[in-house]
Amino acid sequence: MADVPTFQVKPPIRCCRQLPDSPFGTCGEPAGWQRTVHIGAAPSFFCDEHRGPNDAPIAGELVFNRVSVQAEVVFCATSFLPGMARAEALARLTAAVEAGGGLLSLTTVTSQVGRYVPPAPPRKQAAGRTRVS
Repeated sequence: MADVPTFQVKPPIRCCRQLPDSPFGTCGEPAGWQRTVHIGAAPSFFCDEHRGPNDAPIAGELVFNRVSVQAEVVFCATSFLPGMARAEALARLTAAVEAGGGLLSLTTVTSQVGRYVPPAPPRKQAAGRTRVS
């Protein structure tokens, strides 16, 4: 792959072994080994358990597929102090992302105090009558 971008940040490389009983479809454990089937083709990465006898240790430059997901994650803060609320939520999100084999790249953290009002209970209908909208 001659013309690919160069990344300055690399998330943990993970094992690509397909596992039908995994909720994610693959092993996903940290990989330390790479396998190249054809010269010039992208390598596959494997953990110690799933490596093959001819796999080579991952070292130096490598080509990998980096996935970036942009999403909003909302927590209920444990503090009304904005700094403490944001720090705690960020620590929880970082731990969850790292446990999933990812690397968090922070863009923005905000907090807002607001009130939750539960929806009104559904109106009861008169017996034997169907409500037509």
